[in-house]
Amino acid sequence: MPSLEAACVRVAARPLDEVLADLRQIVAQPVTGETCRRLHVLVSTLYHCHRTGVPLGLTEELRAAIQAAQTQARAAAR
Repeated sequence: MPSLEAACVRVAARPLDEVLADLRQIVAQPVTGETCRRLHVLVSTLYHCHRTGVPLGLTEELRAAIQAAQTQARAAAR
């Protein structure tokens, strides 16, 4: 089984517009703690991946969206 990091590198190799569209679709709904952690690993991979070269400002925006989706999941669980 491939590691999470290896899977993220494969995702990051896709066209950036597709990856961002998928990420935005995922965080448009509540996400759990484990999903949140995995999404943060993906965003880190996107930032460090030379092929996509995601700017720091965009990674901060994505991380904020991930946190908001996790907050929604926590609120829905109450």
